[in-house]
Amino acid sequence: EIRHALSGQRSRDFLKRCAESSDFISAVGERFRDHVRMADREMVLRFCAFRMLGPEEYQRAMDPFLDSANSRLDDQRQVTNDELDRLAHDFMGAMRLGHGIFGDDAFRKPPGAGGRPPVNRALFESWSVTLAAAVDSDLVIDADDVAASAVDLMTNDYDYIDSITTSTGDPRRVRYRFAKAREVLGLS
Repeated sequence: EIRHALSGQRSRDFLKRCAESSDFISAVGERFRDHVRMADREMVLRFCAFRMLGPEEYQRAMDPFLDSANSRLDDQRQVTNDELDRLAHDFMGAMRLGHGIFGDDAFRKPPGAGGRPPVNRALFESWSVTLAAAVDSDLVIDADDVAASAVDLMTNDYDYIDSITTSTGDPRRVRYRFAKAREVLGLS
């Protein structure tokens, strides 16, 4: 909310447009439609930050990383209108592919006894950016195989489980979860 209030009109309009898209709502669910705390726009910004800057540029803390990406979105010299349109296109493609592979469980940990888990931001940022790269590469994807491999990671790879559960802002964990998503999709 604070970032939104301090950002420029260009980034606010862009993030809102992506967050209100049917592709995003289909992938993450109705709970994120016009989210009061703007969690929807933060998730879009996370995609943009990692898509533009890459996980290797992430250093120590999420807020400064997202602030930097937001500033770039506001600056037409750093992100042209064509690049902004491409970013939106990449985002929509990632949302469609994520929903196509994972269905209503996209960007969520496997369901447990407590019912359907919420969207996990660490899964969202790593998988959405990786899915956008897969769309770019015209990779042929076996959705069932990818979904099964992702569930296997989230249940058997304890380093991966830690990377999406605790201290998710640790740079090593950020890079690990991105590397694993790329590995599952065959982009490594």
